[in-house]
Amino acid sequence: MTQFQITQSRTWGHNLTATMREKPRLLALPSPLDQEEIREILTLQQALDRYIARCRLKGRSEATIHGYQDVINRHGRDWLDRTLDELGRSRRAFTARHTHITLNSGPTTANQFMRAFRAIYRHARRFDPDLPAPPTEVVEYNPEHRREKIITDWPGWLAAVQAQKNPIVRDWYLFLAFTGMRKTSAGAVRVRHVKFDRGFLHVPNPKGGSRRAFDLPLSRHLTEILAARIAENQTQYPGSPWLFPSLWSAPGHITEINSRYLPSPHVHRHSYATGAKAAGLGEYDIKLLLNHKITDVTGRYLHASMLGAHLQACQEKVTAWLLNQMAPSAQTAEGPNEGQ
Repeated sequence: MTQFQITQSRTWGHNLTATMREKPRLLALPSPLDQEEIREILTLQQALDRYIARCRLKGRSEATIHGYQDVINRHGRDWLDRTLDELGRSRRAFTARHTHITLNSGPTTANQFMRAFRAIYRHARRFDPDLPAPPTEVVEYNPEHRREKIITDWPGWLAAVQAQKNPIVRDWYLFLAFTGMRKTSAGAVRVRHVKFDRGFLHVPNPKGGSRRAFDLPLSRHLTEILAARIAENQTQYPGSPWLFPSLWSAPGHITEINSRYLPSPHVHRHSYATGAKAAGLGEYDIKLLLNHKITDVTGRYLHASMLGAHLQACQEKVTAWLLNQMAPSAQTAEGPNEGQ
């Protein structure tokens, strides 16, 4: 090796060493003072807007998003312009607000407000660790009781449904009974999502958002009911995209029905799940039909898209069991169950 080559190699080595020594300085984190200078102080309104944007990015349903906005705007409107820093240090205000909402709007609503605020605050705190601990930590949440009511007097239920003057309402209740769908999803079914050739109803935006979209199998009995409903809609509500249209609701479809003689939509969901078990369905089959999240390892290996024929057979079993219960002979000597 010549003297020139030796000198050139040494120069290259010195340059490499200098570059490596500079790298830590290039990757150095900003000082705490710099972090304080660039820290963004959010109001509750700004934090809510960012959390809603995150929910949409995650594919949450619009009903879920509206729930967050509604409960915060109804019970925390006077806090929207206050900063999270200020709210985070106002712990007594949260116990007082929880008590106030409990007394005026009910214990469940009070808990819902605190849970919504906690979710928004925690999301903001991920990007601003200098925020105080969530002030909702001091709140003693109200006890909540699960709905235990189910329909057992099915002949009485069917008589109450048939007594409804509006045929769309009648079919809506039948749809709830034979599918166990949630109220929001059931009301918002579009005609184009009913696939008669395949025997399925596509549900594109259930609870949990579009990532939880699924195909719900329809029994032959329910398919006949829906086909008749669509045919009647074409004459009574021409051009309406909804399976259960309504002239009285803002979106143009059924959203809520309060009947003195019929249970709530969620009671129908409980009753459907109970009927499915009574009809002999397994735990996974019931969860797939109800579109419940399956969290155990074995369940996560199941692919509902490959179980169409099996789930359709399961749906037929549930419908057969329910029709048998609705027959007059199914009325027990004990009379109607008060749980209805």
